[in-house]
Amino acid sequence: VSGVGAQDEGSEPAAAALPRNVAARFAQGAGVQVRWVSVGITGADVQQLRNEGLPKLREKIEAYKAQAATVVVVLVVGVNDLRKVQLATYRSKLRHLCDELKYIVCEDRAVDAIVLPALRICDAPLLNIFPLNYFVALLCTLWEREKHKAVSWLVDAHVLPFPSPPNEERQESMFCPDGVHPSAFGYEWWADSLAKQIHCVLRERQARLNDLASPHQLGEWATMPL
Repeated sequence: VSGVGAQDEGSEPAAAALPRNVAARFAQGAGVQVRWVSVGITGADVQQLRNEGLPKLREKIEAYKAQAATVVVVLVVGVNDLRKVQLATYRSKLRHLCDELKYIVCEDRAVDAIVLPALRICDAPLLNIFPLNYFVALLCTLWEREKHKAVSWLVDAHVLPFPSPPNEERQESMFCPDGVHPSAFGYEWWADSLAKQIHCVLRERQARLNDLASPHQLGEWATMPL
């Protein structure tokens, strides 16, 4: 997870809020045990994630290489590349990063899925101001399209749609006071949607492989309130 953080306020999430919440919601909803590791580099673009993030991730997952577990890589990326105006190289560098992540656990066994959550920075209160929000929304759409193009060639790589926002009363509690980063509730809400989407991705993969006897077969999703 790259560039995720916020100021120290009462609503601020704990460290590694998104991966922690995704793992917890997936474990509860799918009824399985989940182990997770995360690498976060504040302000990192795709190239920095390749140079610095991949070695750190390999180090952290070394203990899990011997286990025949289902492995899902969640890659949150894009905002910092846009901020640094990496227009010409973003797609190709992201493609190379995903290619390397595909075999991050074992050289002879691909991970089961790489998922890239779509981002909607235009919804952040700091940017959601007329007329700025119209330009930011268009730019965000075009930038996320690059993410789709980068992974379209890769089997078992998916861009997960950003969920529809909750009712207006709860939207205000989704962001930290800085108006940019998600609050603790915002991360919980986002993670709940991502966990459900990842569950669907894995079940569709199982159906495609016709591997219904797999020891990692997933059942139905158990709905839980936020």
